[in-house]
Amino acid sequence: MTAPPIAAVRAASPAGPARAPDPARPDPARDAVFDMVAIPGGDAPIGSTMAEMAACIADWRDRLVDPRYRAAFGDWIAKEYPRHSVRIAPFAIGRFPVTNDQYLPFLAATGRPAPESIRIGAPGDHPVWGVEAIDADDFAAWASAMTGRRFAVPSEAQWEWAARGPDALIYPYGDRFDATRCNTREAGIGTTTPVTAYPGGVSPFGVWDMAGNVEEWVADLYAPIPAGAGSTMI
Repeated sequence: MTAPPIAAVRAASPAGPARAPDPARPDPARDAVFDMVAIPGGDAPIGSTMAEMAACIADWRDRLVDPRYRAAFGDWIAKEYPRHSVRIAPFAIGRFPVTNDQYLPFLAATGRPAPESIRIGAPGDHPVWGVEAIDADDFAAWASAMTGRRFAVPSEAQWEWAARGPDALIYPYGDRFDATRCNTREAGIGTTTPVTAYPGGVSPFGVWDMAGNVEEWVADLYAPIPAGAGSTMI
């Protein structure tokens, strides 16, 4: 199971009141940047159980794009163990990944180089990709300044909670993979698709494109889940 090149942006916002936007500034972000979904707080089940890891390895090891990775696939999946609970405060997350059209005002305002998806002329309603982590953070800061709302790149736990829901689904749409409900290699498309292309792939909280299309940045540095992880709170 694969996705087109990294990396995309999706914004999160803490629950609570926002400060007023600056009326003297242009307002493309106010009008178009984010359609946000309110995500309830809760004790989010994060990571994988032994049974889920075994099922993943059985389902996907022999279907990897590069067979050289098959021998190490089990060790890679084991980094998601153990399943543990993370207490998450209420927040909001972008209903869709940020699109190329939504990213253009940020480029115009900051003079940043265009990421690859825009350089190659990918459609405006496709997710922006090829951005660096610093650009994702700066985009969220720019959107905050433009709108008076607080935006940030979501944490890994926030992203997983928004994607899997309280039942910790294997995929946003259920526990069995379905190539008709997400843009992965198995769908045979070979490029990005509009962020609204897969209504059948929406997560339990109503968030789109959480499986396939592009990979997305989160705020955390990548690391295996520590052995014996217990409950934490963010």
